[in-house]
Amino acid sequence: MKTNIIRIAAAIVLSAATLASPSYASDKKPKKTDKSTSNIAWSQIEPVGNEKKVAVSFGAHDSDRPASVQILNEAKEVVYRDYIKHPHTFRKVYDLSQLGEGIYTLQIVTGRPEAEKTFALTDMLHKDELRVIFLAGSDHKHFRFGMENLTKADAALRVKDSAGNVVYKENLKNISKKVIEKDFSYLNAGEYTVEVASAKGEFSKKMIVP
Repeated sequence: MKTNIIRIAAAIVLSAATLASPSYASDKKPKKTDKSTSNIAWSQIEPVGNEKKVAVSFGAHDSDRPASVQILNEAKEVVYRDYIKHPHTFRKVYDLSQLGEGIYTLQIVTGRPEAEKTFALTDMLHKDELRVIFLAGSDHKHFRFGMENLTKADAALRVKDSAGNVVYKENLKNISKKVIEKDFSYLNAGEYTVEVASAKGEFSKKMIVP
C-alpha cells in the first residue's frame, strides 16, 4: 500500500527562543562534510525542547543544486518531503505533531541522503494527577523524561531487565514539574523497561543498551 505524504506545518524562521531551547540530540555541533563528495558543507538536526518539533539547518556548497528534507517511518517509507530550490543556508523548524508514535528518520537529501538523524516520537502520558512524557532523542546515556505531579506526591523510578528484575530504583520526592535525565550506560547490553510510578499511575518506556 502506498503511503501518502502528509503535510506538516513548519515555522520558516528560527526564533531566538528556539535557538536557545535545550537539545536532546547526540550531535551538538554541525557536521562538516567533504566538498568533493557532498553538496552539504555542514548540517544540524535536533529536537526542539519538549515539543514534537525538530530544527533542521544546513549549508550547501552549490546553491543552484536543489535539496530536500524528508522523513521516513520505521518501514523506510517516506511520510513527508520538503523541496528546497536554492539551499545556500537553510533553517527551518518542522512540527511533527501529525505523526503518530514510532521511530522516524529525518534526512537531508541532495541527490542522495547526506545527513540524517533517527528519533522516537511519544505522546504525553497522563493519569489523574501525574503526567509523564518520555522525550524524543533520548538514549541509554541520556535518558530524559518530563514529569508534572499536581499533588507533589512521591514517585518511583525503576529500571527492569528483560526478565523483570529491578536493576535500578530511585524515589523521586515532592516533584511538581521537572525534566529528569539519567545515565544508564553502565548497564549490561540488552532491552530494559524504564518505569515511573506513583499511587495515581504507572508509565513505562522501552530502552535498548547496545
